[in-house]
Amino acid sequence: MPSPTLRSELDALRRAVRAFADGLATRAALGATAHVEAVLHAPDAERVFQFEAALKSAWPKGEGRPPRHEVVWAAAAQANARLQLKAFDDDGRLLLRESYGRLAEGA
Repeated sequence: MPSPTLRSELDALRRAVRAFADGLATRAALGATAHVEAVLHAPDAERVFQFEAALKSAWPKGEGRPPRHEVVWAAAAQANARLQLKAFDDDGRLLLRESYGRLAEGA
């Protein structure tokens, strides 16, 4: 069973991905999203797997599978993860860029 901190970060990652998808939907860009880049600042690589799970579970089901994505793990000394997300269309145009900080305390 995950520790309370890991569970809190997973929940926060889900909220961050959902907020990101909502931002794309607000801009009528969710369906045009072909690629997502994520930079995850976290103390260990476990958070990368948490992000993968969060993307799968939080991406709107009506949009099918989440888009192609790349995750860069940026090792960070602090305990709480931070997340930067960018979405691109098929032509590589930036659709949205957002940052979410101190995920264990909420996105």
